[in-house]
Parts: sequence; C-alpha cells; structure tokens
Amino acid sequence: HQAWLSFKPVNHLRFGGWLGAYREAESACPYKVLQDSSCPADAFKLLCAWTGVPPPTQRHVTGFYVAEQSCGGQLFIGHASDRSAALLEAEVLK
Repeated sequence: HQAWLSFKPVNHLRFGGWLGAYREAESACPYKVLQDSSCPADAFKLLCAWTGVPPPTQRHVTGFYVAEQSCGGQLFIGHASDRSAALLEAEVLK
C-alpha cells in the first residue's frame, strides 16, 4: 500500500504537529532533506513545508522538522522546531 506523509499544524497551545499517513497525494506536504551545521556528517533532518495558509500564530514559520514528541507518557513521531528536530541517520544505497 502507498501512503503520503503530512502533518497537522501545531495550535496556539503548542500542541499538535502529529505525523500522519494519507492515501491521497493531495493531503500530503512536501519534505526536504536538510543537513546543516548541527548535523553530524552522516545525519540529516527532514523539514516539511506548509501546504496551505498557516494559522495566524505561525505566519512566519516556514515549516516544521520531524521530531519525537511526548504525549501522555508515550513517544510519538511528530513535528517540532529546529532545536528539537530528530537527527536521522543517512545511509547510501547502491
């Protein structure tokens, strides 16, 4: 089965940003592989972009990074700001 990734926006209480898999490509958002100075040589971050008009509280946010989020004592894959971004291991496939 094929699925597309997207996220739910973070609300004004800084809650949300959960990662979701959707059947329709129209529900997806674009992701960009990013390696900056905070990443070790073999790691990267995933940045997702807004697909629509962001809420008023986040007009100046270009997107969120994939990150671990805690809710009710459990860890989930969600989205967060740059400082909380998950560092993902890069593996070259040949």
